[in-house]
Amino acid sequence: MPLHQHITPNEATHIWIWETTESNDALLEQVRNLGWRLELTDIASEQRRREIIVTHLLMSLAGILKIYHEADGCPYCNEYASISLSHSKQWVVLATHQSLPIGVDIECTTDRVLRVASRFMSEHELNYLPEDDLTTMLIAWCAKEAAYKIMGHTATDFRASLCIHPFSAGEKGVVRVEHVPTTQKLTLYYQSHLLHYMLVYGIKEG
Repeated sequence: MPLHQHITPNEATHIWIWETTESNDALLEQVRNLGWRLELTDIASEQRRREIIVTHLLMSLAGILKIYHEADGCPYCNEYASISLSHSKQWVVLATHQSLPIGVDIECTTDRVLRVASRFMSEHELNYLPEDDLTTMLIAWCAKEAAYKIMGHTATDFRASLCIHPFSAGEKGVVRVEHVPTTQKLTLYYQSHLLHYMLVYGIKEG
């Protein structure tokens, strides 16, 4: 099974990253061998089928029997206080926390984020963060996605409700995001993998 990485920042936090290299049929066979029974006939997209299959493989690694969804689409389960999911092309990630809200986002490295920077970054943020720097904008996008998953519907407007503090981009580091409506400050952690993806994760403390 191509589990790419299992990150454990502390005893309460687990992040599983899967790189999908097998065919959907091979992946589905793994799922069935674990006792899952998936009905995918109504799902036309092969990419969506793959995401669902790999999510179940990650659920097995995390010991999750079933994932439910709130009315707003937020996932939850009975085994952990909080879970978060993300996917981008061949990458799928599952994050869990035993007691606190957690958010994770993964994004394949692509310059598309540079073309839409003004849609998720405020003018204020772009005054001190270079919108033409791919690494910076990838971190910013993933950080806002992860923060939204932590804060919920009050962070839907990325430009107005989430403000990224100044930071220097690198292969690995910390970025701080403020939830403007409540002034709650989140500390998020990012890491890149070669030229393949950017990952950002964090929890809501206090």
